[in-house]
Amino acid sequence: MLVEKQWLGRVDREVCGLFFEVTAKETNRTDISPIVPAGQYYFLQTTRNDIFFLTIVDAETNPAIILEFQQLVLDTLLTYINSISENSIRENFVLVYQLLDEMNHGGFSFTTEKNQLLEMIALPSLTNKMLDVLHIGSPTSTLKSDISSAAVSKIPWRKDNVNYLTKNAVYFDLVESIDAVLSADGGIVSSIIHGEVQCKSQLSGVPDLALSLYRNPPILDCSLHRCVRLARFERDRIISFVPPDGEFTLCSYKIDHGVSIPIYVRPEFNWTQDKCTFTIAFGQKAPFTSLLEDIAIIIPIPKACSATVTQVNCGSVRTDQLTGTCRWEVSTFPKDHHGFKNEKLGPQHTHAMIPTLTGTFTLTRDVPADERPTIRVLFMLKKFSASGATIDGLVVKNVNYDPVRGVRAICKAGKFQVRTQ
Repeated sequence: MLVEKQWLGRVDREVCGLFFEVTAKETNRTDISPIVPAGQYYFLQTTRNDIFFLTIVDAETNPAIILEFQQLVLDTLLTYINSISENSIRENFVLVYQLLDEMNHGGFSFTTEKNQLLEMIALPSLTNKMLDVLHIGSPTSTLKSDISSAAVSKIPWRKDNVNYLTKNAVYFDLVESIDAVLSADGGIVSSIIHGEVQCKSQLSGVPDLALSLYRNPPILDCSLHRCVRLARFERDRIISFVPPDGEFTLCSYKIDHGVSIPIYVRPEFNWTQDKCTFTIAFGQKAPFTSLLEDIAIIIPIPKACSATVTQVNCGSVRTDQLTGTCRWEVSTFPKDHHGFKNEKLGPQHTHAMIPTLTGTFTLTRDVPADERPTIRVLFMLKKFSASGATIDGLVVKNVNYDPVRGVRAICKAGKFQVRTQ
């Protein structure tokens, strides 16, 4: 256990053992349910980089509030320490406790706006760390003595007197993650998109922005930042807001229809009692303005496997006996492998030179059908929206300057799986 914080009573830390007993059968931590019942307790968890952020409750409560608070803590930690890992949390142990004290009082969310927290608790620095090591000053040396200007601002999510002398700019990222299950022949069994509009605001004064997020049919399942005026959004579907200073998520949405999947994966597995030979190929479904990046094909190795032999025509492949996986990585879709598939022309018009992995599992026994692997796929594609959503326009009012504006779209794989049979 890295950090423990108790609110509204005390729960013995040994209770955490129940959670790990229940979840031990899951080979992939991302497959663990956010709500895990065990005995008289309920465990609510969020996983990031193989680290559990776990809340234990033994009475009736609203789980959405707790899971949302966990996400707020994660986002805040990323602002302060840049990455979530065991080492980074240990190195900033005091800082994590200070943030938890300010963000939650008596079991209820209190100060969660980053603008307020950044004015109350300083970002970690080498000087503060050296003072803590040398025991010069108290562990609360990162706390500021002055009252946060954001805490008394008329707009609580924005600091007063924000001023950028050299350049005023606002940038938007339309980031979509695809959760999908594909059959072995490429058919879509299920698919859903989780999207976010991420904003980076560097604007002086108190600007008033109006953003148009277009899609046909319109996005209905949408969650908005507290700065958005709900009445205008419900009336005109325009996102009107006074932005916080810095980076924040303006809105998030979910779409379960009209999903365009930019990658195809073709697995062929031939099973016998003593071995399995397989071939996996992938490519882009059409020539987009950019190429697939950060592609990874992850194949679970059957428990009956005693040896693995693999070969690829691009990228690199490695077998990890500890996790029981074979991972094929391709940093960028190769330009000389024109593995583009045109759905109208058919597979015969697909170029033969596509990224391919071939391999063999040597087996100690026959592998039943329910133990045969399901492939996980990771990828990223820039300048592409899987839902068809676009940022159609931006109007900036209440300021006497014309800011620099930027918009980009990023599509990536979430829980993306391909069945092998």
